[in-house]
Amino acid sequence: MPQDITTRKRSSWLGWIFFLLAFFPYINPLAFITGKTTYIQPYFLVFSIFVFFVIFSPGKKISRVDLLGGCFLLFCILIFLFFPITSESVVALVGPVTFFLASYCGRHFYTRNAEQLRSVLRVSCWLFLIVGVVQLTISPSFMTFALGGWGEGILGEGGRGAVSLFPEPTHYGLSCILLIGLCILSGVSRFYIFLFLLQLVFISQSSTAIGLGVVVLCVYFAFQKPALFLKWIPFCFVFGYVLFQLVRYALPESRAVWFIDIVIDEPSLFIVSDTSANIRVLSIWFSLLASFENYFIPHGFSMETWRDIVLVYSSRFAEYYIHVSDTRIQSGLGALFFQFGASTFILLATFISAYLSSSLESEKKKFVIVSLIVVMLNAFPLATPIFGLMVGILPVSDKGRCVK
Repeated sequence: MPQDITTRKRSSWLGWIFFLLAFFPYINPLAFITGKTTYIQPYFLVFSIFVFFVIFSPGKKISRVDLLGGCFLLFCILIFLFFPITSESVVALVGPVTFFLASYCGRHFYTRNAEQLRSVLRVSCWLFLIVGVVQLTISPSFMTFALGGWGEGILGEGGRGAVSLFPEPTHYGLSCILLIGLCILSGVSRFYIFLFLLQLVFISQSSTAIGLGVVVLCVYFAFQKPALFLKWIPFCFVFGYVLFQLVRYALPESRAVWFIDIVIDEPSLFIVSDTSANIRVLSIWFSLLASFENYFIPHGFSMETWRDIVLVYSSRFAEYYIHVSDTRIQSGLGALFFQFGASTFILLATFISAYLSSSLESEKKKFVIVSLIVVMLNAFPLATPIFGLMVGILPVSDKGRCVK
């Protein structure tokens, strides 16, 4: 009995640390020593590797989601070993490793104490909100030292919003979309969904994140209730217009307002109206098209290969081209297809398996899956722990739910 109590206490502390590191992957407590490093810090990865070996039991039944996630990781490792090992290839492999560990370990802790995740989710919501409000109203650089230099000088640049505890406003806004999905999965009060929506629109003020939020809702309703979706389109346009006018009044200098104005006035020019939007849209298009034209055979990890692709496609699509980064593929899903090829379909199969294994209400799990895929299309890497966490929890999301 004492040994069982000790084991439960150890598991409890491991769970708290695991979820805290998963929700704050950009915080670098050693920033004053390391300076500016990568977006996502290695602490979650290192800790989750340790946790995996602590909780793994060889005799335990392997779920279909774990099996698919493990197959995806295995194929990625084989592709990684096939190409020269460089810093670029190591960074690329971190994504599949983090996804598998976050999924496996996250489900382990959630099924034993779901309240741990809900508590950390509530606390993180308030922290993100408070830091974001302080950055907007008092000090734009507030808490950016904890990010190792990321986020400094961004607030107010071209009407951009706060970064809170994220590297940039777009990451902040996209994270809010995923955190809303996690609220739905874990049964956290709808009040926190409202707080994340508030942060998405009024604090991050990211035109990309707000636009993708609208896309998620449209795709979700189109799949869930197509007849109702078509019926309510006129109302949605009217409501959206009224909401936009309110946002324009409240945030007249916002970059999101400027971008939506462009879309309304000249919808055919939305891709070339904003450099940031152009980079994101064409990064998705170039990476997926290159994968398709290469029959989903992995391109490898060298950025020289990506630069050659950008050079060729920038000429082919010159009328739409402004700029695409040739040092980074700014699409999470696009980067996976480009670097790991057809094995990425196993990742999508993992998503589908998690969806089919879940007893959560159909409309809720559809929203979660649509959110995952839409956000992954953007410059949001698979190394972000919340991706694996959401897929791991989805099959067991009905455990201990407490919606209020």
